[in-house]
Amino acid sequence: MKSRIVESPHALHGLLSEWQQLFERDPRGSARNGPHRLLAFHRIFTPDIHPRVIVVRDHDGKLRGVLPVGLRRRRVGPVVLRGLVPLIGTHAYHFDAVIDPDHSLAVGAAIAEGLNRIARDGLALRHVRPGAWLLDAEAGVLRALPALIRHEGLPSPRVRLGSGETIRGRDAKEMHRLERHLFATGDIRMGWEPAESALVQTIDELMTLHTRLKRWQKQRMVFLEGSANRDFPPWLASEIGAGRARLFTIRRDGRLLAGCILFCNRDEAHSYRVAWDPDEARLGLGILITTRTLEACEASGLSVFDLGPGTEPYKAKWHPEVDQLTDLRESRDGLRSRIAERWLRLRGHTTQE
Repeated sequence: MKSRIVESPHALHGLLSEWQQLFERDPRGSARNGPHRLLAFHRIFTPDIHPRVIVVRDHDGKLRGVLPVGLRRRRVGPVVLRGLVPLIGTHAYHFDAVIDPDHSLAVGAAIAEGLNRIARDGLALRHVRPGAWLLDAEAGVLRALPALIRHEGLPSPRVRLGSGETIRGRDAKEMHRLERHLFATGDIRMGWEPAESALVQTIDELMTLHTRLKRWQKQRMVFLEGSANRDFPPWLASEIGAGRARLFTIRRDGRLLAGCILFCNRDEAHSYRVAWDPDEARLGLGILITTRTLEACEASGLSVFDLGPGTEPYKAKWHPEVDQLTDLRESRDGLRSRIAERWLRLRGHTTQE
């Protein structure tokens, strides 16, 4: 196996078809790591991250592995530090390599060799799930990083569908009570948005709703970042058309009240963004749309609903299983790092974080 480092976004797009085929063969592949999503998110949200994607091929030229990482440059006083991060930066959850399972040992060794060739001042790979190739001792992807430190990351809850009532007890009673109030306010329609011409407009409306909600909650307004306003709606519409994403909505008298964007792979659905009208907070729309989306996923034959990493207490309402994610960090004691540390210490700081 031989690895090479791909630094051109154009070259990455030329790799997309092979990468997708490899992803479909990888039993550990998560919808959060789908190649179409990674390349689109890099273009839309993180073009400032310079690709250093490790590509592994066998002696016949067949693609056997991909690790989608890149360099994020950050100025600290007189120097620029180069941090190796996921290609889509903080948008990456369940980050991992894509590997041909029949050649995992050789591919892991080749990725490790490729990692060792990338000049950098540090590395940060967050939200790695249990069972990922990155944490597989036999594959040895991280073998080239003797200074690597593992930290406990966020919990990652996921609901097993078909194992009983989606929501139970007092939570169910309260949700049904608020739902009755909702239905008394107008003509309520819930369901999957079809892949049709109006879908782009619906996604744009949902993005606006999400921004309003996050401004009200004083949280990150992700759809104001990068070129999302222009590029995200048509891209997501194309992903829905291809079956790699879904959009569940609640409407009242035709107007969008709430929406849930999912990314899908095999029998799993991964929640990406949920939004609801903050003017209707009293109706409990967040709990309602998540519950109805879970039920719709089960009805369509999916078996797992991933709620996304986080410590939010409301996620316990659906009685999920919880995995503990891992964060990986490496610091290199080079000239750039020493200069940055000294510059920070002189200004009363003790860390580069």
